[in-house]
Amino acid sequence: MEVVGRVGCEGIPKGVAWSPDGTCLLTAVEDTVRVLEVTTPALELSAGEEVYDYAWYPLMDSRAPVTCCLAASSRDHPIQLWDAYTGDVRATYCAKSASDEQISALSLSFSPRGELLYGGYDRSVRVFDTATGASHEVARQKGLIGALDAVDEVVAAGSYGGKVELLDGRGDGAFMALSEPKMGGVTMVRFEDSGLWTGSRRDDHLRFWDLRTGRVSRRLRRSSETNQRLGFDVRGTALVTGSDAGCFVYWDDDNVDRISEPDPINGAAFHPYKAILALATGQRRYDAPPPDNAIILWTLPSADDGPR
Repeated sequence: MEVVGRVGCEGIPKGVAWSPDGTCLLTAVEDTVRVLEVTTPALELSAGEEVYDYAWYPLMDSRAPVTCCLAASSRDHPIQLWDAYTGDVRATYCAKSASDEQISALSLSFSPRGELLYGGYDRSVRVFDTATGASHEVARQKGLIGALDAVDEVVAAGSYGGKVELLDGRGDGAFMALSEPKMGGVTMVRFEDSGLWTGSRRDDHLRFWDLRTGRVSRRLRRSSETNQRLGFDVRGTALVTGSDAGCFVYWDDDNVDRISEPDPINGAAFHPYKAILALATGQRRYDAPPPDNAIILWTLPSADDGPR
């Protein structure tokens, strides 16, 4: 594996995500959402306050400009749908508290076809119709909902209270709860085949939950000694995860590659169809040497060995 591209960031990048068509990268730095055309900064979107989460429209295809958009949430602001070419706001999705005050989504996830957008809030999950903006509450859940993933009409919602609930995406509530003793606040969830991967803060393991039994059937190790969200990605039998001590690429149970960086890697994403890995790295550090805040592209060993 070798580095094939790097984009420096003035602050710490908050994760990284490939566009569904593989032409662009998405990240956030403090109050700005950044769209990168591979390794060239293309667009900066001012979210007004700290960006909490972002998500590509799942059918995004650069050959069809109408599909080129992304959702982002930030502190004290509603969810906004941005045009990835022009930077214009296409739509706004608002949620109000019981006292009619604006509340902000901490996590986001589109449905697979993009007709619905889910937002994770303090003790609740809401669903928005992306065409009309109409919304309703899907479920109530204890804690801040810091992680979401949707597949078909099922939504996985992870809370900072250390619990994951599987929800009916149309609003019939939770039908399964996943938790273990001493499991930290859940910062990322990802469906894969018949199970669900989860990652938690201050937790040195990723867990794979068998949804047929509701139990953990596999654990992968990584270093996570802080509250920082450490992202991971899954493609077929391959999984890549960030950590406090570099990046780990698990090809299978017995084959692991490690990428070393001087700063923690908080985001990792496989290219949709090429043997390329995008990593987000950086930290706040006030001594020498200065932190290496950047989005870095690595080649994988070969297309045959890469994710499918």
